[in-house]
Amino acid sequence: MRRFLMFTSLLLFFFPHHVIGMKRLRPLKPVPTADAKVGNLKKVTDTATITNDETSLAPLRATLFLMVWGSSFVAFRPAPALIERLGTADATKLLSAISATAALIEITGSPLIGSIMDSTGRKPVLVCAALPLLGANILASFAPSAISLGLSKLSGMISVALIVLTSQTILSDTRTGASLSAAFGMNAFLTSLGFLLGALSASQLSLSLRHAYAVSSFTIAGAIVAASFMKETLLRSTTKREGDLSASSSREKQQQSVLSRLLSATRILRRKNLRIFVTLLMISTLPQHMGDVFQIYSKSEWNIDAKEYASFISMFGVVGITGNLVGSALVKRIGIPRLTMLAFLSSIATPLGATLFQFKGTMIGAVVGFLGSAQGLGVNAAFISEGQRSGIPQGQLAGERSSMLALLKIFGPIMYSTLYVQGRDRLGITSLPFIFNICLGSFGFLLSLLYLR
Repeated sequence: MRRFLMFTSLLLFFFPHHVIGMKRLRPLKPVPTADAKVGNLKKVTDTATITNDETSLAPLRATLFLMVWGSSFVAFRPAPALIERLGTADATKLLSAISATAALIEITGSPLIGSIMDSTGRKPVLVCAALPLLGANILASFAPSAISLGLSKLSGMISVALIVLTSQTILSDTRTGASLSAAFGMNAFLTSLGFLLGALSASQLSLSLRHAYAVSSFTIAGAIVAASFMKETLLRSTTKREGDLSASSSREKQQQSVLSRLLSATRILRRKNLRIFVTLLMISTLPQHMGDVFQIYSKSEWNIDAKEYASFISMFGVVGITGNLVGSALVKRIGIPRLTMLAFLSSIATPLGATLFQFKGTMIGAVVGFLGSAQGLGVNAAFISEGQRSGIPQGQLAGERSSMLALLKIFGPIMYSTLYVQGRDRLGITSLPFIFNICLGSFGFLLSLLYLR
């Protein structure tokens, strides 16, 4: 089964180049942003490099793929190692604390990273994002203690989040409309493929703890090398508006902006023109945080052993890869609104199958509703396009979005565990989390139908 899934994933890795099509490399042309005005402005201010060429994004995609592969290669190693060293109770507490810390860092740090990307560029952040994970994994390969394993786990969650944040900002610099949505689909495809291949290759090789972290370090170093070949997509002219603010007042304004962005996890919800897109993003993201609850549920309610669960996760990974790949090609034909509505409808199939027919229904629903994994492709593109029309810098916009979605990493697992436990104990309904996901998918479909044009 694992060999079949790995073979299928490798086939899918080469398939998108024939679906999307590779065009000749063209020079990146700067395009003025909405802030450009006539009058006493000598030259344009910020510019972005808009291009539809796929080859120009090869370093970014290689960075993303290698980064996810390297981190997923050791993703499942800390838990059993920490249990062996600390015991089940202490290891569980430590892993929970690591997850909460990573989410808190992402909530408070994403807006600051967005500000840095708007001021210094995207490439420096892309290159430096993997350095914490590389250092932690090298340390774990030499001294696999509880501290080094915990640091590696924390660094992996933060570094991957930074890479995803930066890659989304770069895509928003270089793509618009349906082309942007297709590019998001390709990135989601590579992320899913990297995670699947990393986890499968780790299980096939069965390396020792030291050797596993050494291989992961080598792969992440390759991601850093690939990032160094990426061209900067944020360009700035050297001219300024006559009568600009003084240097001291400008610095004071920038400091206030950074401090306000550190507390902007919910700020994006107060932007009226973006509220509907943020709501759709939350609806499409929330079911992703059911993972731990689903694993407990499948063991307690369906008596699924570890081997069957691993096979299901692998199959679900292939389904997700296929959904993102098909969605990225389909959006150019049917448009963002129709793809989003179709994806939300498809997302209902998996929880509906789980509610009606338990584990087998879940597997059938995952295959039938494979396009559900493409929910966020059109929504992200529409969100960014609206932000561009509002004149919001892309780094700031990406930081606020990442900070807001990081809140779901904290509240999502708590909410799903509460639905499961309270539904089972008080209402006698064990499938309440799945029923909630059915309602989410239906609500997302209705919002898309009413508001996306």
